[in-house]
Amino acid sequence: MLNGTIYRLIISLMILTACGSAPNDDGGMITSSGGDEIIDSSLMDNDSIEYDMSSQLLIVRYFFKLTPNQLGTDYCYNEAQVKNLILGDGPDEYVWVNKLVKDNYIRYDNDECYTTTEFALLNPDNNEPHAVLNQSSKGSQQLNLFYWNEGGGIWEDETNFPRPKMTDFYNDLSEENASLVQKFGAYYASINEANQKLTFSFSTWQMGLNADGKEIMDFNQEPDFSFELVFDDEDGFWLHKVYEEERLRPRRYFLAYSETGEISDDFSYFSDQIEQELKDLGV
Repeated sequence: MLNGTIYRLIISLMILTACGSAPNDDGGMITSSGGDEIIDSSLMDNDSIEYDMSSQLLIVRYFFKLTPNQLGTDYCYNEAQVKNLILGDGPDEYVWVNKLVKDNYIRYDNDECYTTTEFALLNPDNNEPHAVLNQSSKGSQQLNLFYWNEGGGIWEDETNFPRPKMTDFYNDLSEENASLVQKFGAYYASINEANQKLTFSFSTWQMGLNADGKEIMDFNQEPDFSFELVFDDEDGFWLHKVYEEERLRPRRYFLAYSETGEISDDFSYFSDQIEQELKDLGV
């Protein structure tokens, strides 16, 4: 059995290889429909087993609050089998595999459908958290964001979140290359298992497929940035730019000086305090 990391790389390659349609208006390759594989119905009709949900991790209880409409019908989701995989010993058929359950993250795969499903909480400490559902198959990727309606006890669709423009992935493009990126560019989304942030990455492979390999033969630019979708209670959703190469990161400095030429204890205390505050900001 391939380990989870290698398997996800294969799935990503399949996605980029098979999905050749033109990008949506937002420039991404995210679609609202998945693969069209025909699945043996006998694999989808296991009797449901009653599980004690009250004893499960919060992320598990939240996941099974998603409705069938929110999960869609194109990614081979079967509630009984997924519950058996995540909460039980797994089904007899080795179709649902590679489960990973962390405090704020769930991932599982379906070998028969070539599907990977991810679910993560973006701000788990909040009483009304946001969550992201990311489903990938051979032919497409479906990305959904939700916010928790505490009063109704349900997930509501979240549509008001930023996505990067195609040219945002590059530091410096000529006018001709910028036009190609805008016309054929595409991104794919993934969830960072370590921090549960949603990452948008530019796909040069998908760009080549969208252009049918004709108009971008001389395009040799590698993306300089990826973007993490961050959520906090004060600012809501915002995009954090991740530098693919350290040389691109702006250099910023903090300078403290005394006009009197004498360093007082107060001066040392406050300048040290400021320095500590700036450490995490790359200053």
